[in-house]
Amino acid sequence: MPPATTSSSSASNPSAVANSSASTKNATSPSSGSSSSTTTTTDQSNPIWIHAWDDALANTCAPRQCIAFCDINGSSDYKLCMAQSLTYPVMRFASAASSSSSAPHSNGAHDQHKLRIFRGTGLLHEIPLLEEPVALKSYYMDYKAPRVPLLAIASGSNVFLLKNLQPFYQFRLPEMEINAQEMEIWNDLRENKLDVLKAVNELKELKDKDLMLTKRSLEFLSLDNGTGSLEQREDLQQFVDERRNFPLKQTSVITCMEVLKKDKDEDDSVGCLVLGTEDNQVLVLDQSASRVLKTFRVPATPVSMSMSGKLDVDYRIIVSCRNGNVYTIKNDQISGIVIELESQPTDLVTIDKTILIGTMSNTIHCYHARSGKKQYSIYLPCAIKDMEVLDMRGSRNAKCLIVALENNELRVYTGKQLTNLIKTPDRVAGMRFGTYGSETNTLALTFANGALSFKFVARTAKLEGKSQTGPPEEQNTPLNLPKRTKLYIEQTKREKEYAVEMHRIFQRDLCKLRLTTAKAYVKILTDGQGPLSYSSGSTLRLNAQVQGLGPLYKIRLAIQNSGQRAMHGIPILMQYNQGLYTIERPLMTLPALVPNIPYKFTVDVKHNNPEEGLSEPINIFVCSPGSSIPIITAVVEMPLAGEI
Repeated sequence: MPPATTSSSSASNPSAVANSSASTKNATSPSSGSSSSTTTTTDQSNPIWIHAWDDALANTCAPRQCIAFCDINGSSDYKLCMAQSLTYPVMRFASAASSSSSAPHSNGAHDQHKLRIFRGTGLLHEIPLLEEPVALKSYYMDYKAPRVPLLAIASGSNVFLLKNLQPFYQFRLPEMEINAQEMEIWNDLRENKLDVLKAVNELKELKDKDLMLTKRSLEFLSLDNGTGSLEQREDLQQFVDERRNFPLKQTSVITCMEVLKKDKDEDDSVGCLVLGTEDNQVLVLDQSASRVLKTFRVPATPVSMSMSGKLDVDYRIIVSCRNGNVYTIKNDQISGIVIELESQPTDLVTIDKTILIGTMSNTIHCYHARSGKKQYSIYLPCAIKDMEVLDMRGSRNAKCLIVALENNELRVYTGKQLTNLIKTPDRVAGMRFGTYGSETNTLALTFANGALSFKFVARTAKLEGKSQTGPPEEQNTPLNLPKRTKLYIEQTKREKEYAVEMHRIFQRDLCKLRLTTAKAYVKILTDGQGPLSYSSGSTLRLNAQVQGLGPLYKIRLAIQNSGQRAMHGIPILMQYNQGLYTIERPLMTLPALVPNIPYKFTVDVKHNNPEEGLSEPINIFVCSPGSSIPIITAVVEMPLAGEI
């Protein structure tokens, strides 16, 4: 391990933390320049951040995935750990100015990849790394005393574990399964049973079938220019000869790494590493990171993950992939709920039961973790550079979202409400919120120019957000409604305004309709045009019934005189279709009808053609000797005749 180095700015800055009043003044060291003077709060009524310390010449830059707070020695003195690489795109420009001065002391790849440990206001340790770091995490592997956490560094296909800043263990991704046809092609090439040009064609056929080829096969295909010349054949044969004695292997690459709590949801509880790989896999390691416990395959390559819950109880792994979708792994199964975004995601965090996703369309979308239903969206003025969760610890518990924008703004959101906004001296490259030293609520910021800054959350900070009472502002904005909908709304409004008048008019028209209907009904009855009609002043009552299934019927007539005088010589006439029916007495004269005594008569009817299946009604008229209008008119519906 190289000797510990100290930042050049720490000597000129003896104070580690500035008080709350110094946060509004230039209380920084000369090395930090005017960063404090350019950090201004737009909402002075609700100050959240206390500027603690910054170093403009730290020459360090790392994304959020490579920044972690870690209690390295188990002494409750948390340090800031950063795995930085000069190949990081933002760091290339930041290190351009200092590379010329440090060129005589450069040491090749060891100067490109470093693990830097900060304590207080200075650099404590600097450890060279062999490969470019992808992610950096700190977690505990057991509950043995003394409680010393592990520092996990994901690089390439390996995870390097450090304990007390000393190498502890190295985990390597398991080898990928190679296609049998591809393996057979390389075995034939090794034994000179297959021509190199023919091998190129066979590998191209496998590639056209969307089969995943190894890195060796892809490099072999890149040498083919399609000419088939002697020079090309020699290059292909030389490629095969150089790798003839090496077995064909393929190992994936780690793309992201997170820590999933095992049995307790506490800061110092045992955790398990979760790895996302280039071959669309999500691996859950055991607590010692020595073997794979669970393996999941998602439709695309994971780029970022977020954890919630506990592995032994109930857990969720939120995975953001390169195809623009977000998948959920819940209790050893990939959920069918897929969040499809309109643009590529840039960052992913979880707060309680919500998922917050930043996209390249300058928008933050909030979804429910269980149902995947969209809750709200936050539209930003420029691109999102980083997102972090402000998890307030201590006497107050609050969770907010910190967003760093490309226009040097650092915003704090409580839900979808903007709680605080400050300006930073430069564009933020990465940030991490946690415990630094003995301060539980610390925000570490790295900038594109290589500067490093620390901020504390004020004890009096208001993180609850402003509660809005009354209807929202959008309610006063008129909607662009279709014509039919607008007409319906106007009609409904008119009915509400004139409800009493419209009800009175409706009742009046309803009474008129009932009166008109009653008059028409009485007229039909008095004119003898109804099915059972009575003339005005008539005192006779007639009841007619049909008996029989055909072709012979009996019509039973019941007549009663309800008047005060007896009636004599009342004729009864039958009107019917003579081609269809036969009635022996179509005209009959009633005897004297004594009042209040019912008289019953029977009329025989015969159906002439029952096989035709026809029937027609028979009209019965009770006439008056002195008037042409029938006293009673009855219509008898005859049934269909049954065959004998």
